[in-house]
Amino acid sequence: KESMEEVRKIEVAAIGRNLHDNVGNILASALGYLSLKSPNTHLSQHLVKEAINEIRFLSHNLVKDEDLPLSVKLEALIGRFNDFSNILFLFEDFSVGKINQLEKTSQQNIYMITQEVLTNIIKHSKATETFVQIFERENATIQLTIEDDGIGMQSFAESGGIGLKNITKRANLSNLKLTVDSTPAGTNFIIETPSIS
Repeated sequence: KESMEEVRKIEVAAIGRNLHDNVGNILASALGYLSLKSPNTHLSQHLVKEAINEIRFLSHNLVKDEDLPLSVKLEALIGRFNDFSNILFLFEDFSVGKINQLEKTSQQNIYMITQEVLTNIIKHSKATETFVQIFERENATIQLTIEDDGIGMQSFAESGGIGLKNITKRANLSNLKLTVDSTPAGTNFIIETPSIS
């Protein structure tokens, strides 16, 4: 519980920084263009719209559906990401709900890891499509894959971002196996855990 609370605090702090550093700077720039002797209203409107999209993005990530099955929560998450992103997100549960039988903490951590990975895809990947799929493998393993067609990423182990550190912490809390296969043609992020028979 203490470890989970530590992860939550880090995530809340990251949202606060994003509001201050990103949204705040965008709005300050918009105000600056309006304060010129010849105000640039077109650019200001563009920046305000950018700030609105960023706030929508952050608020969508705060939506909690604690009592819903994980597959339902993931489908809703994909729908929200499709609402404001130019990337097409597609979701399919080939495990036929088996992922919903996992222990609640594991379900929560898988959800938060997926959300963080999708956030990174929007911000950094330059992808056009992303597939989120759940499988039950022959070795009694539940596997969730997140595959995009973007520009790839540096080694997961070498990435220093807070988001990626939190992904690792959440995986360790629930003994989830993470595999990242990234090339300049896209990235495949895999989460694996034993299924509950």
